[in-house]
Amino acid sequence: MNPSEIKDWLEDLWKVLVDLNISINNAKRLTENKYEHEEKIKKHGFIQHHWYQLRFIIVIQLSKLIANKKNTHKRNFFYLCDKLESTDFNETFFQELNKLQPERYFEANTTEKSIREVIRRTREKLDYHSILIEKTISARNQTYAHNDPIPGKKVPVMKDLGTMVLLCNEIYNEISGELFKSHTGFEHTNNWDIDYILKEMSTRRTQFIEQINNKRKRI
Repeated sequence: MNPSEIKDWLEDLWKVLVDLNISINNAKRLTENKYEHEEKIKKHGFIQHHWYQLRFIIVIQLSKLIANKKNTHKRNFFYLCDKLESTDFNETFFQELNKLQPERYFEANTTEKSIREVIRRTREKLDYHSILIEKTISARNQTYAHNDPIPGKKVPVMKDLGTMVLLCNEIYNEISGELFKSHTGFEHTNNWDIDYILKEMSTRRTQFIEQINNKRKRI
């Protein structure tokens, strides 16, 4: 595996992680009430359906990253670790890698030892979260993908799904940071926040109710 191939992998993973972070942040926001009439607004069928879609997206996209099945998930972290472990970190590798790194950076230079240490830590973190990983994959197979449907099978709670998203963010940034001296603040999703929509709907509903009440007073 050469540096350009690794970079392509990370670009694909980046897209999935952006989608995951937007989804998890908006799902968490829907569990809160900040504005007037918000609770009633969120009972609307569209919002209820959006909530279902967010949970669906989170489980499906997480499964792509953490399912230890390289035959069905070509871009997961387990398979990436396998590929990196079998890579020959020779002089040619580091010459190409150097061209893909910024001209100036403050981190220590990348070495074979530092890369293998990142791989070790990645496997350690995945193993530590093996129970949550299994719950997520089971939800995908038994609730959404219907490979092994079980009626009434529950999706992991939002807190657990959030933990898995944070784990994937961390793993990505460790690998990207070590190899390409690049980090992404995936958690910052303000441009896609559903809070803006809820605020606008709350404002409009408040104005509508005020208009109705004013009409009644005049009558």
